[in-house]
Amino acid sequence: MGLSEESMLKDLKDIIDNKSIRTLFQPIINLKTAEILGYEALSRGPKGSSLESPLKLFSLAKKHNMLFNLEQLCREKALLNTQNIEEGNKLFLNIDPGVIYDSNFKAGTTKEIINNISISQNDIVIELTETTCIDDFQGFRLALNHYTDQGYQIAIDDTGAGYSGLQSIVSISYNYIKLDRSLVMNIDQDPVKQALLETFMRFAKKINSKVIAEGIETVAELDILIQMGVDYGQGYLIARPDASIPKKLDISDYILAKNNEKNFLSPKYIIGNIASKSLTVNIDSKVNRVKKTFKEDPKLFSLAVLEDEKIVGLVTRNQFLDTEIDQFKGIDSMLKAKTLVVDFNTSIEEVLEKVTKRNSRDFYDCVIVTQDNKYFGTVSIKDILSFFQQLNLNQEIENDAFNNFSKQIVM
Repeated sequence: MGLSEESMLKDLKDIIDNKSIRTLFQPIINLKTAEILGYEALSRGPKGSSLESPLKLFSLAKKHNMLFNLEQLCREKALLNTQNIEEGNKLFLNIDPGVIYDSNFKAGTTKEIINNISISQNDIVIELTETTCIDDFQGFRLALNHYTDQGYQIAIDDTGAGYSGLQSIVSISYNYIKLDRSLVMNIDQDPVKQALLETFMRFAKKINSKVIAEGIETVAELDILIQMGVDYGQGYLIARPDASIPKKLDISDYILAKNNEKNFLSPKYIIGNIASKSLTVNIDSKVNRVKKTFKEDPKLFSLAVLEDEKIVGLVTRNQFLDTEIDQFKGIDSMLKAKTLVVDFNTSIEEVLEKVTKRNSRDFYDCVIVTQDNKYFGTVSIKDILSFFQQLNLNQEIENDAFNNFSKQIVM
């Protein structure tokens, strides 16, 4: 016989008073590069207790107006357990939309904890769960602005599970759109789900959001998501929730292999096909010789520096404009600190994503392309942008159809 609600309510109060919430972490992985984006913090009640299940735990708290206290405790426990998360990885914190309106939530309790740990506000993603219908989108948007202004990112959960999720994503811009398991399940066998996913992906791209597919449980589901170009994935196939925080996942090599296979099947979209065999210089070259090379070719902005066919770095035209440089010193001291080197079969989209993460000083440096770990050529940023410009021209008709569809959703 189950426990009475009165008894369970007492257990809930004890859990909050004693802070006996457990935090599990589930990785979210890049489905193109196999790099870990971050971890979703999942809260559980005491193991073996009547409220171990998060569904029972949060339903009871919501029913008895204790949701704010419970969620605040869950956030606190999750943040205090992030000491093993590497810098730059995201931490996804689940928050019910109704709690956003709570004045206590705006008091900065999360920030107080963050100030005492290593994780940055820029690496925290507030993940809004669709358990509460959002009636006042204008007020809700203002509340969210309070957090985005402080550097937090925002994700919408359970997208595709119902009308309220659709209404939410067309009313508010999110950094991440998380697709519900119901859309991901058996997507490899369902053309309608694939068409709907394509729509979400195109929409996300237009509002500068990234798509995360939740609930990936089979290899077949993962394969189609990779083939369709979904940004990130999460689910039991990737990794089950655990108290420990893994630095590398067993599925990583498989994801990389599937992407290489995909690139071979779509050769027009790989970076090697727009690379050109440009001039290179040897690491032993002197400044005056390299300066002369740039002078002889006004269109040359970067030079790959090699040593026995191995890439050691990059030098740019701007570095040689300084007249005070010792003309007879070697160029080894002038190598750029950060040079973007990619394999021939890397997708152009992935390269562009890496380029956009560079700082403004290095943004226009060329990308060096290798084949079989040897220098192949270079690609300028202009070449990459021209490729996507042409691609967009070819998709104008398709985009018009998508825009009409988006208007129908909003209406």
